[in-house]
Amino acid sequence: MSHTTRDLIGGAAFIALGVAGLLGLGDLPFGSSHLPGPAMLPSVLSTLIIVLAAAHMVRAVRTGTRRSSGDAVTGAMPALTATAPTAPAPTVAELTAPAPTAAEPTVAELTAAEPTAAGAAPHAALLRVAGAVAIIAAWVPAARALGYLGATALAMSALYALGGGRPAHALLAGVALTLITWLLFGVLLGVPLPSASLFD
Repeated sequence: MSHTTRDLIGGAAFIALGVAGLLGLGDLPFGSSHLPGPAMLPSVLSTLIIVLAAAHMVRAVRTGTRRSSGDAVTGAMPALTATAPTAPAPTVAELTAPAPTAAEPTVAELTAAEPTAAGAAPHAALLRVAGAVAIIAAWVPAARALGYLGATALAMSALYALGGGRPAHALLAGVALTLITWLLFGVLLGVPLPSASLFD
């Protein structure tokens, strides 16, 4: 899979992530510039994700076009012929050296294993993106049940862990980011955030 294809798949996945965030808001009020509603911040972030992902896809297409045209120009140039240096004659020590044992991997075996590992990387990235989409889509019903603090702390911690963070670090980062956003939007800006209805 080429770099351009991977970039296009990643950009499309993030566009799907932004669309899922917009659709997952449901009937949450957007509010206005004077009195923002609980849907304003997720709407802005989801729209920003869509715009950046689309720009990333356009850049990937342009880069792939330039790379393919550069390869075509290079292939059209006449090849410079040069005589390959002859290999030196093997020495007596090389001829009498013992052959490698069967347990040692050969060069062919080592190079054959590389495409498998390289091909597994895009699949793992797609699974992480799909997990992020599921987490963000589940945030809206969780926010209605657990409130902004509980749902956002769980979502942030899950996203951080999905990115490769350790569970303890993911939990601390999720709680810290949740408190920062709550203080900024809920306290300083006075944005009404979802409250817990599970215990009502």
